[in-house]
Amino acid sequence: MNQLLRRQPEVQLALLRCLEDRSRSDELVYAMTTRPPFERVSRLFTHLADIAGVSAPGTSRHTVITGPRQKDMAAALQLSTSTVENAIRTLRYHGVVEARYRKFLVHDIEALRQFAAGA
Repeated sequence: MNQLLRRQPEVQLALLRCLEDRSRSDELVYAMTTRPPFERVSRLFTHLADIAGVSAPGTSRHTVITGPRQKDMAAALQLSTSTVENAIRTLRYHGVVEARYRKFLVHDIEALRQFAAGA
């Protein structure tokens, strides 16, 4: 890898830009401790849908996020598990997110983005 980077500096620059973009997007999720919990959980769902979400089988309108548990999300956002549960309950009430066994199904990514923006 080092040889490639030495021979082609544009690859190194592209890699550094990619890392910077990822760092900035992570910061928008995990460093927003002053924002309301509902907005923070919505931002995390949006972030996970963008970087790890896959289209649900048979449809391109829904995104499946596999892996994180509510306890993991609470630890990542420095919130209590019950606070994360309440935020997910609100998202579920609005028909934006559906919690399933070890995965979440995002029904409306645009509405989720609006909640994440505090709208």
